[in-house]
Amino acid sequence: MKNLKAAILKIEFELPVFLILAVRLPFSEMKTYLFSYMVLCFAAAWFFGQAIRRTEGGNGNIFILFFVAFLLSGDIMKSIFMPTAAMPVILYAKAASLLCFLLIFLMIRRPVPVFRKPFYYGLIPVVCFIGIFLSPSFVFFFIPIVLTMIYCEKFKTDKPGLISVFWTVLLGSLLISAAFITAGYFIGYKYMGIIPVGFAFRILSYGEIFKALAAVLPLIIIFAALWRDAYAKATDKKMKHIILLCAASPFYVILMNTFFYYASSDGWKYNIFITAFTQFCLLFYFLDLREKAVAGAFERIGVFFKKNPIVLLAVIIYLIKIADIFYNS
Repeated sequence: MKNLKAAILKIEFELPVFLILAVRLPFSEMKTYLFSYMVLCFAAAWFFGQAIRRTEGGNGNIFILFFVAFLLSGDIMKSIFMPTAAMPVILYAKAASLLCFLLIFLMIRRPVPVFRKPFYYGLIPVVCFIGIFLSPSFVFFFIPIVLTMIYCEKFKTDKPGLISVFWTVLLGSLLISAAFITAGYFIGYKYMGIIPVGFAFRILSYGEIFKALAAVLPLIIIFAALWRDAYAKATDKKMKHIILLCAASPFYVILMNTFFYYASSDGWKYNIFITAFTQFCLLFYFLDLREKAVAGAFERIGVFFKKNPIVLLAVIIYLIKIADIFYNS
């Protein structure tokens, strides 16, 4: 029994995250999604279990409640872990692309000893480029987050080589994207392309955008308040710039998905839900980094919800149920 208890304690956060995600796979979809979905569940459970373990305590527990509510919203996580795909190879490529992002996060923050060797920094651009080739959506959703974290690591730690990694990822991503767009014009390979401004607004799915935004509305308000407060309390100009990048990343996603297209797009529901997912990743990153401005802002949000438990309960219920209601999950 002691050995069993010790084993369970080692995965006290990972196991609940895995179970919460795993039970969301519909039985009718198992034939198509079982392998890729379970791989993502294992990866996310380990990744977020580590993050929760390093965040727990004090008002960090309120953040964990929000994150669990986000996981429990069936349609949100299903949209992220079960993207549309015409062929199994595309499905696996999208899943592998998301795994690349989680791997890069670990390589930057290095929460476990295996990632603390310096040469891992040099592998970050390689994994980024693999992610882009697997799915062009990597440029739309994950590259801005990766660049923000690298820039922050350089500012906070001044580790050698990080500035080279930053420029390699940025310029390499732009060059690869430009190559895909150019190929689309000259050889008809529509992997990525530009949507004319006038046409872009005519084809926008306004109803789908509204529903997806409404499903994560409390998170939009919370993150907006958090980044605004953190920006106001930050004393260093570089940290203010970093916080602005975090706050601006959802607008980048909206702009990119309005004026660009890419192969096997999953629509606005996926776009907005994955953006909320990456905002959680950024917050985990800053809380783990013990960044004072962001931690202080979150502390004040935590105090507010502790003083207003009814509001906290309402937000959690909203996050768990509203997406299911909107999308009839």
